[in-house]
Amino acid sequence: MTTIVTRASKGSPLSWTEADANFTNLNTDKAPIDSPTFTGTVSGVTQTMVGLSNVDNTSDNTKNAATAALTNKTIGATTNIVEARSGPDTTALSFRNCIINGNFSTNQRGYVSGGAVGAGLYGHDRWKMGASGDNYTFNTTANKTTVTIPSTKVLQQVIEGVNLFTGTYVLSWEGTAQGKIGGGSYGSSGVTASVTGGVNLTIEFGAGTVSNIQFERGSIATPFEQRPIGLELSLCQRYYELLSAGQLTGISSGTTEARLAGIFRVVKRGTTTVGFTQTSGTNMSIRRLAANVDASTTTAAIPDVSATFEGLRNIHITGFSGLTSGEVLSLAGNYLYASAEL
Repeated sequence: MTTIVTRASKGSPLSWTEADANFTNLNTDKAPIDSPTFTGTVSGVTQTMVGLSNVDNTSDNTKNAATAALTNKTIGATTNIVEARSGPDTTALSFRNCIINGNFSTNQRGYVSGGAVGAGLYGHDRWKMGASGDNYTFNTTANKTTVTIPSTKVLQQVIEGVNLFTGTYVLSWEGTAQGKIGGGSYGSSGVTASVTGGVNLTIEFGAGTVSNIQFERGSIATPFEQRPIGLELSLCQRYYELLSAGQLTGISSGTTEARLAGIFRVVKRGTTTVGFTQTSGTNMSIRRLAANVDASTTTAAIPDVSATFEGLRNIHITGFSGLTSGEVLSLAGNYLYASAEL
């Protein structure tokens, strides 16, 4: 800072020149209002003086530390969800739901609401009735399917162990039904359990309504993951896949045998059972294309089935009569299924 000449320091009155110099120096040395620069320690300035009366800078130690672990925390906003998770298998928002067909969008077997389902057999894809069988009802509104499970009955899905990792998982859903994980206790949406990776696990629901079922790693449930319907179908086809009339064609290899070829879209998870479902009646039918007539049997069998089904497969069917060796055939009025359900 420029030195200011005073009368006391000079010992005599200031000249006009000295006085003018003092004013010039003071004007030059003052701090600008817009962007002042201070040196040394500034004191005496309060929050109110600078318009920050509501700012608290005295309790940093009591605030949520930025270094706190964000494992299994959900940070919500009005339009999106950000999950902070640990582990390489759970870093992405997509495919966090280990339940397949949690919205009941896939129904390859054509289950009709209220229809009978045998013990341990399937209605909608990946969902089976408990040991006592029975039925369940469902309704779909605005692409949302809600299932109603009867009193004393249960609906189950077995999750394949290859899709599970060791750790805590949470089961969530919409509806009045109670759910449980493995051998745990029934509870409302938000049930948690410790899971062993690589081991098949049964998810079960008791009486009541249920929709949008999700099972994910962590202890906090996130909004239901709505996957594209075509993708959900492909996930289901790892366990069960249908080929309809027209998707299997081939030739007769004798008067009683047909060999039909069909393409299965998805590799099955393991040992596969192959059979037929009829669209009506009890007969299994094939179309004799040259004669344009059907040949039917009630005793059709598939004697040689490989362990897993994928790609182009040759299906050997016996039990017919009156065929001509080498004639062209196709599946008619039936569905061929390949099942590797758990």
